[in-house]
Amino acid sequence: MPKSANQKLKLFYILKLFKEKTDENHYVTMNDIVEYLAEKEISAERKAIYRDIEALNEFGYDIKGEKIGTGYKYHLASREFELFELKLLVDAVQSSRALTEEKSRELIKKLEAFTSDYNAAKIHKSVIVKNRVKTINEKVYYAMDAVDEAISKNKAIRFEYRRWSVKKELVPKKNAIKENISPWALIWDSDNYYMLGYDPAAQGFKHYRLDKMFNVTIESERDREGREPFERIDLAAYSNEHFSMYGGEICTVKLECKNTTANFIIDKFGTDISLVPKDDEWFTVNVDVVPSKMFYGWVFSFGEDIRIISPKSVRKEMRERLKPVAKLYKSDN
Repeated sequence: MPKSANQKLKLFYILKLFKEKTDENHYVTMNDIVEYLAEKEISAERKAIYRDIEALNEFGYDIKGEKIGTGYKYHLASREFELFELKLLVDAVQSSRALTEEKSRELIKKLEAFTSDYNAAKIHKSVIVKNRVKTINEKVYYAMDAVDEAISKNKAIRFEYRRWSVKKELVPKKNAIKENISPWALIWDSDNYYMLGYDPAAQGFKHYRLDKMFNVTIESERDREGREPFERIDLAAYSNEHFSMYGGEICTVKLECKNTTANFIIDKFGTDISLVPKDDEWFTVNVDVVPSKMFYGWVFSFGEDIRIISPKSVRKEMRERLKPVAKLYKSDN
C-alpha cells in the first residue's frame, strides 16, 4: 500500500483519536481507527496500527483492548487527570475572583482538553462564569509575572497601588507609589491573590492585592531586603491570622463561644486549637489574630453566639466600634 504524505503523522493522529473520542464509556474499533486515518489521508494496515498501539503503551499511555466478537474495542484507560479532579479544577477557576470572566473561560477550555470530548461536554454544561464576582483588571496577570520575575531575580519592585472609588473605578491611593518593596511570596487568601512584601522604610511586611497593583516594574539596581524575617514566617499561619490580609500586630484573643459555632471556629483556625468546655452550651478558645476591622466584623457576624473575653484592650475596642453602629439604628428616620 503506497504511503501518503501524512504518513509520518500517523502515530500522532492515533493518539489524538484516543484522547478525544475514547474514555471509560466510549471506545473505538480497528475499523474506526482505519476510517479516521483515511479521513486524514493516511493509509494504514491493521498490523501496523496494532504496533502503533503497542508503541503508545510502551511510551506510557494506558490503552486497553476489550474483545468483542472476533475483534477488539479500544479506549484510553487513564489520563493526566481523573474526571473528578478536572471538575475540582474547573470549579476553582470559575469561582476565582482573581480571574476575569474571559480568562476563566480560556482556562476552563484548556482544562477540558485533558479529557475526552464527551466528558468535556459534561464539564462545559456545568460551567457558570457569569454573575460571579470577578476581577475586571486583566493587568493582574502582568503584575503576577513581574512579581514572579522579581522574586526569581532577587530584586525589589516599584508599583502604583489603587483602590475602588464610588464611581467603581480603580484610582490611586494617597501616597500611591510604592518604591523599594521586596516581594517574597504570592498568597491566595479569600479568593484573591496578595503579594507579601518587605517594606524597609517601615521595617516590616505588608500585603498588597495583586489586582490593585499597577505599573509594576523591577528595580534592577536594588536587591531584596527582609530575607531573615521572611524565613521565620509560617505563611499558612500568617495568612490565617491576618483575616483578609489586614496588617497589624498579632495577639492572642480569648473567645467565649456557643457550641453551635464550633464548626466555624475550626474551619477558620484549624484543628490544632483547644476548645475548652465552659458548660453544656459554651466553650472558650484562644486564637492568635490581628484585631483588625475584619476581625471585629467577623465576631459581630455571630451576634450573641461569640464574645471576646480578653484581652481588655480588644474588648474595649469592640465596644467602641459598636457605638457608632448602634447610633445608626436609634430611629427609623
